[in-house]
Amino acid sequence: MAPTAPGNNKPIGPVPTAACFLVSLALYILAFPNPVLEKGLGFLAWIALAPLFAALADRKARSAAVLGAAFGISFYALSNYWLWIYHPAAMIIACAYAALCLAILFPVISLAFRAFPKAGFAALPFLWLSYEFLRSRGFMGYPYGVLGYAFWRDPAMLGLASAGGVWLVSLAALGANAAAGFALRELLRGRPGTGPQRDRKPALASAAAAVAIVVLSYASGAPLRTDWEPRGYLRAALVQPAFRERQRSIRDYRAMADRLIRLTEEVRPEKPDLVVWHETAIVPPLGWHLRFRPNRDTLDLAMRLDGYIRGLDVPLLFGNGRAEPSGPDTGLRRNWNSAFLFDRGREAARYDKMRLVPYSETFPPKKVLPGIAALIEAEVGQFWEAGREITVFRVGDAKFSVPICFEDSFGDHTRAMAAAGAEFLVVLTDDSWGKSASCQYYHLTQSALRAAELGIPIARAANTGSTALLGPDGTLRTELPPFEEGILRVDIPLPPASFRGTGYRRIGDAVGWAALALGAAWAAASAAIAAAACTAGKRPGIRKTLD
Repeated sequence: MAPTAPGNNKPIGPVPTAACFLVSLALYILAFPNPVLEKGLGFLAWIALAPLFAALADRKARSAAVLGAAFGISFYALSNYWLWIYHPAAMIIACAYAALCLAILFPVISLAFRAFPKAGFAALPFLWLSYEFLRSRGFMGYPYGVLGYAFWRDPAMLGLASAGGVWLVSLAALGANAAAGFALRELLRGRPGTGPQRDRKPALASAAAAVAIVVLSYASGAPLRTDWEPRGYLRAALVQPAFRERQRSIRDYRAMADRLIRLTEEVRPEKPDLVVWHETAIVPPLGWHLRFRPNRDTLDLAMRLDGYIRGLDVPLLFGNGRAEPSGPDTGLRRNWNSAFLFDRGREAARYDKMRLVPYSETFPPKKVLPGIAALIEAEVGQFWEAGREITVFRVGDAKFSVPICFEDSFGDHTRAMAAAGAEFLVVLTDDSWGKSASCQYYHLTQSALRAAELGIPIARAANTGSTALLGPDGTLRTELPPFEEGILRVDIPLPPASFRGTGYRRIGDAVGWAALALGAAWAAASAAIAAAACTAGKRPGIRKTLD
């Protein structure tokens, strides 16, 4: 995806390397939502990594590992700074994980350059995408910072996502970055012994390749945007109470209940098809307190809320904890982070969150490390049980599923919801802990790519933001300002019966898996060549990287 590297091995000096590191770090941060630019400047993602790639090509294994660890720590510490607000341990874990991943990736890239000096830049997009793909999966899955999400406001690139998911968007951007990185490296290294006109040819050719990739991406993505004629609309009222402090006491629970009821009564006379409250809008599990009555004050609140919800003449979707006894002793219980739909005074459907946030909502080694698990629970609150199946809710003839908070960060999960029959998604979330607009918008980028991938609308109801409606092409239709109390009245378009879904819905994460396979093959070939050279003593350049 980039011109081949020339034979000149003159490395970039330490000062240009440091400058490249800092420029890439700044551009990478600014491409995503940040304190300076709340919604980010996504177009910077076309070149954000180019300086880093230019410097990385000449690193030996050890210095590459140090460079990778430094970049991972710096990026997440500065771009996801709100993790520190949630808990210092969350920031430390995120930075340590990124440092570990990049301290492994960068030496692999360095080895690829040494093994394939004329084609190292062509490997870069696949190796980097392998890293993005792997760090977005499993228990530690954390896709914030995946390059493709920076394009969340770019309609053409969202069209590209409809064909191959966020991974295809990332791959296109990484291809442009690799080509631009090659051009920059040539300019920084120079080519002694040749004329100035000849010096510029490789750089100009590579820069032209980068521009071609950008043009091709837009030319391909624009026609792929999802555009269908709705068969109808569901009128929804998305409530944003803007309760800034974490609910910790019965006083907080009452204050939140008062605000939710007041806002709902404001919109109730309009008879919307659906009213939506955010994730864990009601913290105490209503069913548990009504059944076992462990505390009088909480019981009074539970009875008040239960009576209000059952008395509503409009359907209500809301987030609430759910609890069941874990054994004969009702003092011990299992807990779920759930979404409930009440209609005509009864519970119509329920969904238990399936993809839990690592460390704050779940800790798989809990039985092996009970002391650490207890410490985490004491700091951030109780762990949740994972739900077992997807629920498709129904209001009238409209069918939808409800990703809760972090679940909209995983394309395979929302794709399964669409496959189950969901015609749109309603995300319930509470990012008030981040106390920053950039935190809210960072999360919104995930929903934008999910809408584009699936070709269906996504409505979001959040405590402090982002409460919004995203169209089936992933574009932001309307939103409430972060941290402002209000009601967002939206008409959610319903897809026609003729809509057969997007390319991504058919192939899933195939682009990510293919990039992983190619990246692994490239890394394996590089390692084999390095091992053979070390054994034969014919490639001192590679032997040095292994010292």
